[in-house]
Amino acid sequence: MVDGAREMSRKIVIIGYDSGKQQKQAIQEGIMAGAITQNPLGIGYKTVEAAVKALKGEKLEKIIDTGFFYYNKSNMSDPKITAVLYD
Repeated sequence: MVDGAREMSRKIVIIGYDSGKQQKQAIQEGIMAGAITQNPLGIGYKTVEAAVKALKGEKLEKIIDTGFFYYNKSNMSDPKITAVLYD
């Protein structure tokens, strides 16, 4: 998508998912508006929490929200965001 936007030389709004070196660079350059990334700490926490509940015989929710983060050029350096981004 980013390559296509560059080739078209048009301004379009691109919102991505997850992270990676090229995606983060596109956000820094202003080609992408931002992205949504998973919350690996939330995934781990909720997984252990659900496992403990299951072992105790407690009822589990059908849907377990592990959280996510939206990041863009203005908040990429926030420690909460940098902790969940990868290359």
